[in-house]
Amino acid sequence: MLCNASTGASLLLHRLSRLLPSTTNIYARHASSSLRAVEHAQPTPPPTPAQLSRAAAQAVRHCCSTGELRNAFYIVNSLRCNQSRHRGDTEQPRGLHNLVPGFDAIEFEQRVNPRLSYHALLHGLLKQGFPSKATQLATLLIQDGTTLRTRTLGSLASALADASSSSSGNHSKSPLSVREGHYQHPSILSLESAMIENEHLAHGISLVQQARRYRQKRTRDMFQALISACLLQGEIIVGSLLFVLLVKDWETRRALALRLGISPNTQEQIPPEQAEHFAEFKYLYSESIFPPKALMNDILAIIDATLSREDVDETSLVSSLQALTNIAVLLDKQSLPFPEVAVLVRTMYRIPRVDHKVWVDRGQGPERVAAYVYIHQVLKRLIDNLPTNRPAAVHSVSWKNNRPAPTRDPESVKLLPPLDLASYNSLLHYALRHRLSTLLAEKVLAHMTKERYKPLDFDITTFNILIRSGTLMRNSRITQDALQGLRQRKENEHTAIMVLREHADTRSWDHPGPIMGSSRFSKAQRRSQSHPPFSDPAHLASSRNLLLADSHTLSSYITHLVSTGQPDVVRKVLFHLLPELAVVDHPTWGALSAEERTALLRANEKQSVRRAVSFGPYTFTTLLNALRKTGETGLAERVWLLAKRAERMSWDQEYADRFRPWCLPVEAYTTMIQCYAEEARRGSSPHGVLRLEDRLSEYPEWTPKDKRYVVGWARFVALSKAFRGKRHLERGDTGRMLGLLLFRSMLTAAHEVFSALMDIAKTHTIPHGDAQVPKPDARFFNAALTLFARLGKSRSRRSCVGPAHVRRQLVWAHRWYARYGHLPRQWDPVVQEICEAMIKAGYSIPPGLRYLFVGRWKTGCSPHENRVGLLDRRPFAFPRARTTFHPYSLHTNKTRGLPLGRLRPRRPVRTDW
Repeated sequence: MLCNASTGASLLLHRLSRLLPSTTNIYARHASSSLRAVEHAQPTPPPTPAQLSRAAAQAVRHCCSTGELRNAFYIVNSLRCNQSRHRGDTEQPRGLHNLVPGFDAIEFEQRVNPRLSYHALLHGLLKQGFPSKATQLATLLIQDGTTLRTRTLGSLASALADASSSSSGNHSKSPLSVREGHYQHPSILSLESAMIENEHLAHGISLVQQARRYRQKRTRDMFQALISACLLQGEIIVGSLLFVLLVKDWETRRALALRLGISPNTQEQIPPEQAEHFAEFKYLYSESIFPPKALMNDILAIIDATLSREDVDETSLVSSLQALTNIAVLLDKQSLPFPEVAVLVRTMYRIPRVDHKVWVDRGQGPERVAAYVYIHQVLKRLIDNLPTNRPAAVHSVSWKNNRPAPTRDPESVKLLPPLDLASYNSLLHYALRHRLSTLLAEKVLAHMTKERYKPLDFDITTFNILIRSGTLMRNSRITQDALQGLRQRKENEHTAIMVLREHADTRSWDHPGPIMGSSRFSKAQRRSQSHPPFSDPAHLASSRNLLLADSHTLSSYITHLVSTGQPDVVRKVLFHLLPELAVVDHPTWGALSAEERTALLRANEKQSVRRAVSFGPYTFTTLLNALRKTGETGLAERVWLLAKRAERMSWDQEYADRFRPWCLPVEAYTTMIQCYAEEARRGSSPHGVLRLEDRLSEYPEWTPKDKRYVVGWARFVALSKAFRGKRHLERGDTGRMLGLLLFRSMLTAAHEVFSALMDIAKTHTIPHGDAQVPKPDARFFNAALTLFARLGKSRSRRSCVGPAHVRRQLVWAHRWYARYGHLPRQWDPVVQEICEAMIKAGYSIPPGLRYLFVGRWKTGCSPHENRVGLLDRRPFAFPRARTTFHPYSLHTNKTRGLPLGRLRPRRPVRTDW
């Protein structure tokens, strides 16, 4: 600590301590005139300690404002020595002798309270931009026993957090403890400043630790600033430990209140034998910081974003798993003091299936466990032991014979109150989707509606989960019971689920397929099929909440129809379900008559698109999937065009108060490319070409309003008129021309869809933080490769291709280019564009396509892998994914539906034996 001072400051304070009256302003610019005036003045009474304290603080402020920090430190340290001498300490305050040998402090004849000068110097250092020096001083003062103001501590924490974001000490965004391998030691569970590389952030953590150790009052803003800085610096483990510290302090405070039978405002009623025990935790009562769930959600948002990436590195994966486990331990112990744990539950069941281990402290010492298994065990234990009653409240003191009234054991009292409705819905989704257990689902619903303190009713989210989960589990009873419950409500008399009901039956899966994989999955599947989903299905319709079917209900129902083999139902009622399709300029009208078309065309275009915005992105995606299953490429294209217009309108600030901005997910783009790929396959096969003229004869005369936007199926219909009018051509020649036209139209349309997804973030201004921009995934690239790399210029492929064949193909391509300069003829610029996008997205190029880029693209023809394999994100009950060789596509894991094998036709049994 700087302790040297100039002669002027020493003389000023020396004279000040004896002669200066309280009405004199101590500024350095008036120091000489003040001293001359004092020498000619008559003797005055000695100043009081309060006057000296204010004068010293004023001198410190002036020194800080003029940049004379050495003088300010000299004054403050002199006050520290004076206070230590008057207290009778045998040693000088720490931080003086070691740094400045022979320190000559200013002599004060009486004891002066230095607290005001301390705070003046701390704030002066912050204004001068020295938060680390201010923290070091604050640490020494705290160790001396000085009580600092909470506002000063909060300013220190905020200044350190701001300085950490602008410092250049950490660029890696990976925790120092993980990079250096500390995660293999149980010390990763201890909050230490040595875990952090950023100097300012390390000082902030040290400040919090010293304040807790010496019982200084902390504030919520301190934790808020430091946790936010930890998240910005990538110190996710430290941020989670800070939140755990908040929860543990709250738990300690509440347990002490239960043990003593007191509340924080009844300190004067404590008997003498309890006063000493209470004084030890007095600072906790003065803090009373309730752990904010917003801080936990901020930490979980970073963890979920990290674990959701396919290109996540090892250090980020380990740190996110350890941070998530730190918070999961609180849920396992039911120590979270708020009921909103839906975000935590969703983050926990979304983690990938990895073999990494983490450290857990369950109260019996640290132990290392598998992260994936432990987190799912925590969710299972939570469902088995859901909180029913509210935690015991801390009331006023009840004394009997000078002793507090007996209370229950504080260690057995859990902080977790009964969960809210969103948390129950998250657990219901986990039970049905990840555990495939109708028993656990029924337990969650029974506890929510019957056993819980103040039971809760179902909402529309509960029904959406049941409808979707029943479809994925191939259990139609769950879906039908939920739909029946919704249809019995008056508010759903005119909704889309009633329109579809008129054309749909209750078809279900008679044979779900052979069960493949592990015994855990097979047992879960058998239990879900044998056990009835709900003991009382009629109870689903008895909710007092509004159960109006929304866009998620419609999309779940459409998916159910497609999964049960009824996609044609969607085609029949498409324009009744979505009359806004009439505003799209397209030749395909489905099964509508001319009168119905005329009636639909009278609708206002702007109002129709505005109504389409309310359907949301997932409704359009499920409609596209249903139309693809029926082969209706024209109708799918019409829905696609309306969806893109509605998407763009949702970004308009004019409708920001009515609609949330949204983007079509990547699944919609994949579905459209698959539609075009199937049509292109028909155009390239002789059997598909023969049916083209019959399909085109169903279309009426259509003239596009604007030819610039006519692509895909609409372009094919518009250009096919010229071929259909030529009578001199043979039917075979006409079919071949139409097939070639169809193939080229589909290629052009698919390339526009691919470019739209690649450029969506560049060509449009999307409201930040509201709309989730779609990112290409493995299925999207596989659909594009199927169309351009398989149906394009590529040679015919073998049915079974192994790694050896792919390697030989690449070696021969390099040899032919090195010897003769020959380039592969099957190269296509669109295929290279797709592969470049794959590399940019973090995927590797399929091995069977690398020979195409020999001599044209060095990165594309590299024999080495560009990335590791995909993380397994399948549900918990699913068996482990099998690794197979895919020469011409990216490897994908089945995350939806069930991993069931296909049914093979059984041989007829001979009865003539």
